Amino acid sequence: EELAPAAKRRAKATSEGDRSSWAELCSQRRHAALQAHSREEMLDAIFNAWDRDGSGRLDFEEVLPHYMKTAHHQEMLEMEVRKAFEHFMSSQGQKPSEGITPEL
Repeated sequence: EELAPAAKRRAKATSEGDRSSWAELCSQRRHAALQAHSREEMLDAIFNAWDRDGSGRLDFEEVLPHYMKTAHHQEMLEMEVRKAFEHFMSSQGQKPSEGITPEL
């Protein structure tokens, strides 16, 4: 099975034990992306990628997988995350069932 170019570079860097090269490459790409796109453009792109149903709102089920993948939340249980989502939405004067809009 053929690997995508990024996967090939990552595999090569890892197999050679050269993780610092991979980190440097990621840093350079992140810097280039920040130079090429505004913060608003990047947030819009992320929002649209996460909005699987195209509703213009992110509901809990659309947010959950991305939230759980972050390093600081891997040990949390879904119920804890759901409670935090509900707290966030109510603190913004929104019902959790309404989902997150780009304006929020």
